[in-house]
Amino acid sequence: MNAKFLLGETIENLLYKTSIDKITLKIILNKSGVSKQTFYRYFKDKYDLANWQFLRLFSKALSSITPQMTFTESVVCIYSGFRKKKKYLKNMYSSDDYNNLSGFINIMLKKYFYEVLKQNGFNEKDEEIIFLVDTWIYVISENTKRWIMNDCKQRKETVIKSFVTTMPDCIKICFERSNFFMTKSEK
Repeated sequence: MNAKFLLGETIENLLYKTSIDKITLKIILNKSGVSKQTFYRYFKDKYDLANWQFLRLFSKALSSITPQMTFTESVVCIYSGFRKKKKYLKNMYSSDDYNNLSGFINIMLKKYFYEVLKQNGFNEKDEEIIFLVDTWIYVISENTKRWIMNDCKQRKETVIKSFVTTMPDCIKICFERSNFFMTKSEK
């Protein structure tokens, strides 16, 4: 197995047992058998590694989404994957470090939605649009974190409905133009 993927598997396994803040580089290297030099060839620090592994897991959840799915159905699919990884995600979300999962998700979502806006002719530098989209991303990120930290007790459909309800018009228009995850019931 490639050292990068071995490190990813190692951090994931460790995160099922303890918080990211309690995991040291020494523990990661001992468990994986990878050298410090090899670690730094791929990652800046343990948070970079943990976020990379999260992105792999997130990409796997995305692969089960089809173009025929509505926005809600798509996010339900992602949340189903998150529920299976609840303990891992709780230990990721528990960090207050500036490289934590919440910050990583915010950056990832901003890149994605700014690109969607740009592709649909919106000025992604318009301050009003940026404010609306950034606020919506914060709602998505924080509600997801809250759902995970509360052991996924609330129905995922209820949490996801808040995403649709608070979706800025500029994003709705983009989804309508591209028929991307939107149905008339979600508009």
